[in-house]
Amino acid sequence: METIGVIARRLEDKPPFGKQTYFFEDMPLGDRSLPPVFFFSPLDWSPHQASIPGYTYAPARGKWQPCAHPLPRYIYDRFWARTPQDIAQVKALKAQVMAAGGNIQNPQALSDFARDKYRVFEFLRQQQLPTIDTLQLVPNQEEELGAFLDKYPMKKVFYIKANTGGQGRDIYILHQATQGFSIEWGNKVHVFTQASGLHAFLVQQLAHQTFIVQPRAHTARINGGSFDVRVLIQNYGNAQYHLGGMGVRVGPKGGFMSNLSLGATAMSFDDMVCYFQGVYSQDLSHLREKMTDLCLHTAHLLHQQYGDFVELGFDLLLNQDQQIQILEINARPARWLFTMIANASDHHPAQQAEFRRIRRASTGKFMHFFKQP
Repeated sequence: METIGVIARRLEDKPPFGKQTYFFEDMPLGDRSLPPVFFFSPLDWSPHQASIPGYTYAPARGKWQPCAHPLPRYIYDRFWARTPQDIAQVKALKAQVMAAGGNIQNPQALSDFARDKYRVFEFLRQQQLPTIDTLQLVPNQEEELGAFLDKYPMKKVFYIKANTGGQGRDIYILHQATQGFSIEWGNKVHVFTQASGLHAFLVQQLAHQTFIVQPRAHTARINGGSFDVRVLIQNYGNAQYHLGGMGVRVGPKGGFMSNLSLGATAMSFDDMVCYFQGVYSQDLSHLREKMTDLCLHTAHLLHQQYGDFVELGFDLLLNQDQQIQILEINARPARWLFTMIANASDHHPAQQAEFRRIRRASTGKFMHFFKQP
């Protein structure tokens, strides 16, 4: 079996790969029926070198072993680029892998698609899948912004966010009132009487970036906080897509974000269902199947465009009328949520054990994927 290369950023905090080190250490690396794995940073690769410095991990000894290896033909991408130089380096590495007849997961075209929120919205809209209406904010099109806001005369709040941003950063809150508009971010507020003035301000403020505008959805809330459901869809190879795990992220009371990196807490899907059954006084157990089916259907539609892929994370919203909407699609889904649910389940040993099992099982699916003939 050929060695699989896992690319990730080297970090001194919890070396060699920061928080992802925990993720990698959960992989079934001691299973000899699965391909061996070599971990390295693409920033350490050079097309002029015969081998790359990196690491292997020995689960039995719990130790990372520095080593060198030729560039593998199979790549599992867990690298987050920070600079244009990072992006160029990764693209050059992947080009060499593909030129050698290799396979990269997820496919670069799919990763680029998932990173672009507006492209995701356009795909969902064209496929008639439930999502939030979205406008791409571009210069010299203030009429489109005004027309978009006019579509929702009863909406008082809109969110403006970076088209390729993540983790809840770079979000502006737009308030629409009879007298005009106000926009806030951080501790700053600007007021406008006309949509044209608002558009000019945004284009100047958000220069060199592409942003999107979305009306605030009338979502259900848990204990006064926003929440979303993360659904992990994985693939053993040859389009064998299946549910890898589900969990819920709950933001602080009164807030509008549910990112774990910004202080959200974790909840199991069953606990969420129990909470809302108390709120609505009806059986909502069907939500698990309904959300899973929606994500599997979307995965198969994406497969038709991008071919086999190993995994995607779908972020879903639940409206106050119990309708489901797809908010985002993630090409490098983390497993931190499952760990947090397990850690919060001290008084529920069975649930704790189940989420630790889900995390461990989900980390190694790419090894099964590359093992497929």
